[in-house]
Amino acid sequence: LRSGSVSGIRRVQETLVNKLGFKSINVEVLTDLEKSMDEVSLLSELDKMANKATSGDEVVFLLSGHGATNPLSPSFFID
Repeated sequence: LRSGSVSGIRRVQETLVNKLGFKSINVEVLTDLEKSMDEVSLLSELDKMANKATSGDEVVFLLSGHGATNPLSPSFFID
């Protein structure tokens, strides 16, 4: 992610916690600054989040990026 994308998602994180009442422990931010975020690792992280969610939970998923240089497999897109 470019620094603009990272700073933008940090502002969303602050809004979720400080203005909308989400517990910070329940707000997970993934960026390619911490680790490589390819298709496989992104889907793995999404699976982990989905498995933690229970009935009545609110889930916010925001993807910020600048396009891809490699074609993505059709399974990457979620219906």
